[in-house]
Amino acid sequence: ERAASSVLLVAVSSGTGYQALGSAVLVKTGQGTKVLTDAGVILDPETGLAKTGLLAFARPSRPGEPLRGPHPVEFERIERLSNLALASLAGGQELPGLELASSEVSQGELLRAIGHGSATGGWTVSQGLVTAGGTRAYRSDALLGPDSAGSALINDAGELAGVAVGDESGVHAIQASVIKDVLEGRATEPMDAGRELGPDFNAGS
Repeated sequence: ERAASSVLLVAVSSGTGYQALGSAVLVKTGQGTKVLTDAGVILDPETGLAKTGLLAFARPSRPGEPLRGPHPVEFERIERLSNLALASLAGGQELPGLELASSEVSQGELLRAIGHGSATGGWTVSQGLVTAGGTRAYRSDALLGPDSAGSALINDAGELAGVAVGDESGVHAIQASVIKDVLEGRATEPMDAGRELGPDFNAGS
């Protein structure tokens, strides 16, 4: 899975090891490769600020090899209306970024979700259909619940078609058009995913 090389495990140091926080994805931009994730993955719930000492690991190049990293994560900003966090890597220039999809996904489209469930201890790859689509967000049964936050949604062309985020409504994915606005620093509109995706939103999370 070539796209999996662009999906990161985000962690912090913990004692003699590391504590996994969740997933993030590398995406190509006009300003170089950036890191995108669910803001909840990197925010300290007590302070509302980004956690310090954030690190990223990439999947090994070959089975049986150690993880690549850690690479320090340099936090940049939170886009609170979409719940996305933007950062960059210090080092890791060899890691590939994904191209951002040029169009929004639609209901019934087949996608793959690639991430690192913070509670499962390993990378996950799942496949599913878009079960409800909106102009700013969508849900897919490829997303496997709260541990999917930060995961990348990949279309058949191998492009980044969404990033999974969580809120009080559950886990949903942000459309590529909104991601583009965030990457380019444009203001986004307030998002109510539960309202946009309908009353049965939780059934797809």
